[in-house]
Amino acid sequence: MTSIHTVAVLGAGIMGQGIARVCAAAGHSTLLYDISEAVVIRAIEAIQKDLQVAVDKGKMTPHDRDETQRNILPCSDLRKLKVDLVIEAG
Repeated sequence: MTSIHTVAVLGAGIMGQGIARVCAAAGHSTLLYDISEAVVIRAIEAIQKDLQVAVDKGKMTPHDRDETQRNILPCSDLRKLKVDLVIEAG
């Protein structure tokens, strides 16, 4: 069985944001892609806000929030993907 280290989530809408967050929180380097770079940036900002809410409610530690945030990376070019798993969420 192949280990999964890097995940690409195609689609940065609500569902894509949730999938990216879960993958990143599980320790996977997670590339978040959408056809609009602005959509990806807004999605990452929304994920960061959601993670802070989780910290504020005591559901996540600041350390886990920071690790999760570090694991989410914007992606603007599908031709450069070198990943172990692709999830389409659009």
